[in-house]
Amino acid sequence: MLYDKEVYHFLFLHFPIALFITGYIFHLLYNLSDKKEINNYITWTMGMGILWSIISIVTGYIAAFELEYIQSFSNIFDKKHSF
Repeated sequence: MLYDKEVYHFLFLHFPIALFITGYIFHLLYNLSDKKEINNYITWTMGMGILWSIISIVTGYIAAFELEYIQSFSNIFDKKHSF
């Protein structure tokens, strides 16, 4: 297999972080300027950040099940995040 499922989790993990940082920068620009169209950029970047965060969580669960790190959702809080 070319890529394991845990590699996809690491790829999806960093994209929402970048979206949230970009949305925060747009929010700062919105507060510092009088341009109201920046508000649309804030809405889209934060909304996409939330969507991609959910995708990142799902790929994290898939990777945890594949590596047999967790056996079910009930014991997920018994483990640390790092392997």
